[in-house]
Amino acid sequence: MDLERIVAELESERDRISQAIAVLQDGTGVVVRRGRPPKAAPKAKGGGYWKAMSPEERSAEMTRRANVRAKNAASAKPKRG
Repeated sequence: MDLERIVAELESERDRISQAIAVLQDGTGVVVRRGRPPKAAPKAKGGGYWKAMSPEERSAEMTRRANVRAKNAASAKPKRG
């Protein structure tokens, strides 16, 4: 009875050792990663529409948009109350 348990422990130890040898020899094998998973790498932000413009171009674009909003607000139908 005690001999069977010793044999089972030795066989499990043999399996662990052969798995470690396989990993070291050719980088294959199943390796169980323990602990907390690593943080995800931050995503690279794109340049976008505004970053491609110079400050002067941005200012002109904001002024143009404000003028369009003002024009649309003036021509909008008044709401009935």
